[in-house]
Amino acid sequence: MKEIDLDYEKIVGTWKLKDFSLVNENGDEIIWHGTCHGHLIYTSDKFVSASINRVVDGERKDSFYFAEVSQISSNTVTHKILECQDPERIGRSYIRSISWKDGHLALSGNGPSGQIKIIWERVT
Repeated sequence: MKEIDLDYEKIVGTWKLKDFSLVNENGDEIIWHGTCHGHLIYTSDKFVSASINRVVDGERKDSFYFAEVSQISSNTVTHKILECQDPERIGRSYIRSISWKDGHLALSGNGPSGQIKIIWERVT
């Protein structure tokens, strides 16, 4: 089992998607209100599973991945993708800035389509 940092213990558990926004390469902010659902699960042995799905023009779009938490600090977490619906992402690492907004977990960073900010509400 990997050593657990005290900072990491703050995010261990199950989180429900509260808000998702994206700033694309044109600088346009896209907010996925109402049509976006998902969960994020951080395990005590430093793995993470994420599922986000939404409806766009009547069509369901899904994003799933399972990753190893390869690095953690007080304000960033790195997810190394082990499994994903998009094979191009497997093996890549994504750095997410961690912040807290009204007791909710906020993760932000670069995504395939631009700068993302995701707000998660604790379930467990």
